[in-house]
Amino acid sequence: MGAAVDGVVGNSGLVSELFKINGWYLAPPTVTLTPVDPTSGIASTKVSVDGGAFVTYSAPLTGFSTGNHTAQYRTTDFAGRVESAKLIAFKADSDKPVVNIVKPATATVLRA
Repeated sequence: MGAAVDGVVGNSGLVSELFKINGWYLAPPTVTLTPVDPTSGIASTKVSVDGGAFVTYSAPLTGFSTGNHTAQYRTTDFAGRVESAKLIAFKADSDKPVVNIVKPATATVLRA
């Protein structure tokens, strides 16, 4: 009886669920990883957000504040093969714009 040889490294996959304009997500994104390894299966997926320590991925990444963010991720399969870490960088805008209009001087014309 032969043993199956796993020559495939797991792949984390990545999905972001919100629309973006000019590289900015219009609301804090949800980052969902979908690891796949058809041969031996997925042992674990690890993530690092904004340069923090790698931790076990167990749920979509949420709660990003306004600003620049990074996420690194990698998957290990049951054969012990580790995917090379992948990095995504993104910008989230969770703040609505504010416009303050100060009364203009007399006879000033404002154009939009």
